[in-house]
Amino acid sequence: MGTDSRFMTVAAVLSLLLLVLPVRQRHHAAPPSGTHDTLAYYADDPVQATLMERYIGSIGAVPAQADSPEGVFLVSVADTSALPEGMVPGREFFRGYRWAVPEDSAPYLMKMELWMDQVSRTGTYRRLEKGKIEDLERISRYDDLIIRHADAIGWDWRLLAAIIYTESRFHNSASSARGAKGLMQINSSRYTAEELADPDKNLSTGTAYLARLDRMFMERYPDGRERIKFVLAAYNAGEGKVNSWIGKARENGLPTDCWDNVKKVLPSIHPTRAYVKNVLEIYGEYAILYPSQP
Repeated sequence: MGTDSRFMTVAAVLSLLLLVLPVRQRHHAAPPSGTHDTLAYYADDPVQATLMERYIGSIGAVPAQADSPEGVFLVSVADTSALPEGMVPGREFFRGYRWAVPEDSAPYLMKMELWMDQVSRTGTYRRLEKGKIEDLERISRYDDLIIRHADAIGWDWRLLAAIIYTESRFHNSASSARGAKGLMQINSSRYTAEELADPDKNLSTGTAYLARLDRMFMERYPDGRERIKFVLAAYNAGEGKVNSWIGKARENGLPTDCWDNVKKVLPSIHPTRAYVKNVLEIYGEYAILYPSQP
């Protein structure tokens, strides 16, 4: 990309329409007054455009319209000399690009680089760099369905997606040796195999169980962040086993107010320990890379 390269712009936070604009013809003024700073952003890589679109709002800025004078630019590493006067480049990130911001927006660049460090550690990002994922438009083909069922029980849809990924890798045809089927690996004699093969029915059944587990642990674990660990453990192993582990921990003199204490009664290689850890790690990645309300 040379000095006369043209950048593509995302017109608004929910728009993926890319407009070609010449870099050198843009001027940069101070952000408008108000409760938010405004930053326009330009990218000739659609994945980077998506990353920027999602992140700018999370740092207290708002994406500008295409004709706004403020700027956050995405430039190739070889083309940093083409930056307009007064622009400061950050470190290299993703496929040989850097972000750059006006000098008076340097604090945003620091926040972006901290965020880039988080993103770079995720498995999703590594798959992107290797070309195993084409874009960040969705977690799975079932996102709309996941969002609807998560909303029905008051859950973050990305957490539900993390459970589904752990259970089935989003393969609706998945089945286990114990007869669990579908996206959420439901094992129930109440439904036929054909019913459980329906993604909507499968998610409806799975989320209803999650909601019941959530209510069951509500009084004992009012802190939702802690309660979700017990819900996940029970979804994996069954509520009876989790209750027995809580009782065993109490007998061993362990405080039962958190999962980290209760899980000590399990072998270090117990699959439920790994299950809770894996779901929460995947959820953490999704929370970095995907908006809470797409």
